Order: sequence, then C-alpha cells, then structure tokens
Amino acid sequence: MKKKIKEEREAKIFSIIFVFSIIMIAGLLIFSNWRISKKRKELLKEIESLKQEIENLEQQNNQLKQGIGEVEEESFWEAKIREQGYQKSGETAVVIKKEQESEKNQPIPKNIWEKFLAEIGRILK
Repeated sequence: MKKKIKEEREAKIFSIIFVFSIIMIAGLLIFSNWRISKKRKELLKEIESLKQEIENLEQQNNQLKQGIGEVEEESFWEAKIREQGYQKSGETAVVIKKEQESEKNQPIPKNIWEKFLAEIGRILK
C-alpha cells in the first residue's frame, strides 16, 4: 500500500512537472513568436524606406545621366565659352552698354542753348 501511495505521489509530481514544462515551453514559443513578429514589422518598414531611397537615387541618377548627355553635346560647351566672352574666328564681338539712369531721366535738349545748359548742369554736378 505504501508503494502504491508513493507511485501515485510520483505520478502526480511527474504530471505537475510535465504540465508546468509544457506551459513554460508554450510561453517561450509565444514570446519568441511575438519578438519575431515585432522584428519582422521593423524590417518591413526598413525595406519600404530603402525602396523609397532607391527610387530617389534612381531619379537622381537619371538626372545626372541627362546632364552628362547635355555636357557631351558641342552646343553646350559653345554656349558656356561664349558666356565667358570668347568668339569664333572670323566673328566680331559687339558690346552693348546699358544707358545710365541719369541719362534716361534728363530731357533731350531741342536747341543749342538747351544743349549748352544741360552740359553746364552736368559739369556742375
């Protein structure tokens, strides 16, 4: 009889330990699954961010390729050189001066006396 009670007690202890172990393993698996799910969401966000960055870099790359294409054209360099004041052989450079403000605002003299007075006024200034 003592042996039977002892076996029953051992069976209960084994059952309790077994159930406790199953609960611990299930809890560990649930926790691991939650962590993996959280990490997956973070990685998906990072993937979307990197896709957007790739798209931006591809647009920038296309713009740079277009710019390289423009620079390779002779007309681009000719325009840049002309902006610096150079000319082709056989051409004549023409410089157009802007009219000064003081000359714009003064009335144009009609006769010789008005011209004379305007010149004296300009000298006295």
